[in-house]
Amino acid sequence: MNIFCIGVIAFTAALIPQQSIARTNIVAPTVDMSAFECPQKKVMDTFLGYDDLMIGELHGTFETPAFLKCLVAFSLENAKERIIVSLEMTSTAREPTSEFWREDDIEDGRSSIAMHSLVRYLVELEDKLLIDLHFQNRSRYFETNTAYQEFQNNRQKAIGHEIRELSSKGKVFVLAGNIHTMKYLPDYLKVEMEFEGKYVGPSF
Repeated sequence: MNIFCIGVIAFTAALIPQQSIARTNIVAPTVDMSAFECPQKKVMDTFLGYDDLMIGELHGTFETPAFLKCLVAFSLENAKERIIVSLEMTSTAREPTSEFWREDDIEDGRSSIAMHSLVRYLVELEDKLLIDLHFQNRSRYFETNTAYQEFQNNRQKAIGHEIRELSSKGKVFVLAGNIHTMKYLPDYLKVEMEFEGKYVGPSF
């Protein structure tokens, strides 16, 4: 068995405990984020130096939610702007026992134990008025069916513009899937598709 195969097997095995939350009716309240060591201050200063950040991830990992928690905590102590966190989730994720955490329609890892712990942390900060939360896949009200269809047909562009508008209100951290956060597709992806990163503007 070559090293690549071993790596894939090990990576898949590591994801199984994180994915399991989406297939059970019992939501684990926390995961021990202290197992992840935050980067050193000089590294965090580099990230904080950017105007706004879009963080792309493979849903279901432990490290990305843990890193975002570190980044938010560091920014609250050192940033001079309001902190806004935008998540690729429905707003029902605010509730710790909502259906979102019991069975994600996509089951791609967004309802993992690590992500559950991150969102609980962010909601607590929001309740204390320390940050603002933005849910990209929240329910929206449309006055006409035409307006609804227009949004559905241009969903990625509309969400990208929403995120762009957030940047005028503070420092924005966006967490979404890798494709969603790209500002342009690499040459090897010869496909026509829309993604939010194209529309978030130069501050990201």
